Amino acid sequence: MPSPPPVPTLTSNVCKVLERQLIVKPGSTSWHAPQPVNAILITDQPLEDLMGDIGWYKNHTYTRNHINLFTYIQLALQNLLPVSELYLWGQPATSAFQMPGDWIERIHIR
Repeated sequence: MPSPPPVPTLTSNVCKVLERQLIVKPGSTSWHAPQPVNAILITDQPLEDLMGDIGWYKNHTYTRNHINLFTYIQLALQNLLPVSELYLWGQPATSAFQMPGDWIERIHIR
């Protein structure tokens, strides 16, 4: 009988990240109200593939994607309105995803 696969272990770099304050802000200035980080995903798989496999759609963000009116309308017709950035330690999120929804009920993760 084959032995079970080894249990993955956290590297020291990941442990160092978890020692830092996990608070995000919806903007880069000090007047933006902080919010707690609700999820941390540690993977060596491409994030877009992983999130797509479980039903999340990739979102555009206002800052990273430079949304103009035409793009905004195109995204709105698909119920994929762009989202604002969340900043962790002064750096904007590298990606954003949303569950299928509509203009009133939108569930995001960044």
